[in-house]
Parts: sequence; C-alpha cells; structure tokens
Amino acid sequence: MSSTPIRLNTKTKELSVSHISSIRQNKRISICNGVPKNIMAKLASIVSDIDGLNLLLVLEDDFYADENTILDFEILKFLPNIKNIQILSFRCKPLNNIEDLAYLNDIKLFGIAGNLGKKIDFSVLQKFNNLSALSIDNTILDEKYYGIINNKNITELSLRKLQLSSLDNNPNLQKLEILNELSNAEDMASKFPNIRKLSLTNCKKLLDFSFISNCLNLYDLYINSVPGLTAIPDIQFAKLHTLWLLNCKKLENIHLLYRLSTLKRLAITFAKITPEDLDNIFSALKLEHFYFMSENKASNKRFEELAEKYQCGTDDF
Repeated sequence: MSSTPIRLNTKTKELSVSHISSIRQNKRISICNGVPKNIMAKLASIVSDIDGLNLLLVLEDDFYADENTILDFEILKFLPNIKNIQILSFRCKPLNNIEDLAYLNDIKLFGIAGNLGKKIDFSVLQKFNNLSALSIDNTILDEKYYGIINNKNITELSLRKLQLSSLDNNPNLQKLEILNELSNAEDMASKFPNIRKLSLTNCKKLLDFSFISNCLNLYDLYINSVPGLTAIPDIQFAKLHTLWLLNCKKLENIHLLYRLSTLKRLAITFAKITPEDLDNIFSALKLEHFYFMSENKASNKRFEELAEKYQCGTDDF
C-alpha cells in the first residue's frame, strides 16, 4: 500500500474502508484547511489509539466552509496524539499564530513553511520536551526562543538563521540545515561535536570555511549557492561519504578534494572546474556517483567521457 497520506479537506464526504486502512497502516494524514464535523468525529475515533501519528496541515485561501466545518488549528483539539506535524501556509495573509499547538500532548517533529509572519510567537514549542526535529522556513526564529533548540533531545534542525554563540552544546544533534545565515560558524564543532549532516544554502555572509575541518564526524556535506566558497576546505577526517557543491560559482581550488578517500558520492555544478580538474577527480577518487554540470562545454564533454571510462553513475542523486 502506498505511503502517500490520505488527503482530507472541507469537501470530504466520507472516510472509506481503504482510507481507514491506509491511515492505520501508514499513520499519515493530510488536511487542507479543515474537515466537516462528522468526518472529524470519525477520524478522531479512528486515530485515538495510533501512536506516532503524522499530520500535514495545509492552509489555503480558496475553500468552502460552513457552521459544520472544523477549520485550521481547531482540528488539533480532536487529534491530541499527533506526534509529527508539518504546516504549510499558502494564504495571502501571513500566518502569525501557532498557539493552538498546545492542544497536542507531545510532538517529536515540527515543521512550518510558507507565508509566515515575521514575529510568530514560538513559545508554545517549549511545552514539548521530546521534540527531536525542528524545521522553520520563511521566517527567522528569534534568539529569545533558543531555549527550544537548546533541548538536548534535538537531533535535527533546519533554520533560516542561526547564531551559534547563543546555543548550548548539544552532542545529540546529527543534522543541521541553514538556509540563509550562519553566525559564529567557528563554534560548530564544539556546539555539535557529533554532527553527521551539514547543509548550507544561500549563506552569503559566510567567508571562512575552516570550521568544517573540525567537524570530525561529517558524513554528508551540502553547500549550495554560497558565493564565499572559493576553495575546498581542509577536510582532515575520514568519514565523508557524500559531498554536494552546487552553484558555488567562485569555487576553483579543489586540490584538497583529491585526498577524500572515503568519498563515494559527489555533485559539482557551475563551479570553475576545468577538464584537467575532472581528470584528477576521477583518477584520485573511487566514486560511485558523480553529478556534474558546467557552463564550460569542454568540461561537460570531458566529464561524459570520464564517467563512461570509469563506469561512474551520473544521475542527480
């Protein structure tokens, strides 16, 4: 059976036997704006004993509703055992209030994106001591809410902006994604000594990448559209398996890449990579997959020749 969540909305007329079976098996529901009261009553009964329920709540402007409709965050009153919740707001008016999350007993994963207000009050998340994964996009988590991410149970974190100097050390954090601005990057290894996956996107103020050398447990490194990256950092550890270097158009010094003996998956796009650089990469590394794209036609042609010679996968992984 597909793991695609059952999709409900304000026009849903029934929950079929197959819907109920899918919800019980996959523990996933998608609700757009709300559902009729009779459907909500039945749904609440169905999921009351499901542990680990996942909800995707989508908020849009164009929908039908009447006095018999349960709308928006009101649905959480009926689904208190949700463990993982993601919210996508596509309404013209920015979403500014998430306080109704307090209806939930305990969540482990929270994600929010879309048209969000600049001053959302995230204090309700402090209630959830077991929160392990937090993702906030399209708005900035103010430092006054950093108590939420100083929770030692946090293992995955995705934010637009992060001030590392304002955080406590967290040896349990495994995955960090920054979508706009990372401050005090030199504190990375001491704050998150066991980080395994690091993703940096559009960090235009980031110029010094030496901090990466101290992240000794990195397995997956993703850098996208970071103009300050001109050279591969001196990565001195032997665990890196996957490296993404995308749209870093000033990147040209890659000689330190050749000694990454454990690297199996590599992606480089629109950097200043020459055909000679590609020869060195293929001869020095035993890659399973290498995705490459360049504005230089000669480099693209040489890549195709080398990928065939070394029988290396070239799909976008």
